[in-house]
Amino acid sequence: MGRVFLGFSPAGRAVAVKVIHPELARDPEFIRRFGREVRAAEAVDGVYTAPVVAHGLDDDPPWIATAFIAAPRSPTWLRRPDPGHGALNRLRGQAGAGGSAGVIVQRPGP
Repeated sequence: MGRVFLGFSPAGRAVAVKVIHPELARDPEFIRRFGREVRAAEAVDGVYTAPVVAHGLDDDPPWIATAFIAAPRSPTWLRRPDPGHGALNRLRGQAGAGGSAGVIVQRPGP
């Protein structure tokens, strides 16, 4: 879907900035779905959500910035016991033996 960067607001607040890949930015259907994603993210509020700080739906390429929520590096959480749901086992397999310290970014389906 795009790349996620760590940035900072003018006030110094850490933000996660998702910038859409240019080829997807040319797809009207994708842009419509991304707009729905941004509006849905703006509409939710709660302890487990990152609030939208700003967005550029009309920019080229489009982007969204949310509050940055720090998480442990993936090699740390990949070694934790699975609570029984199997999700961590699937992530372990996808991340490979070395794990990854990067951000997991959504990828469009086939």
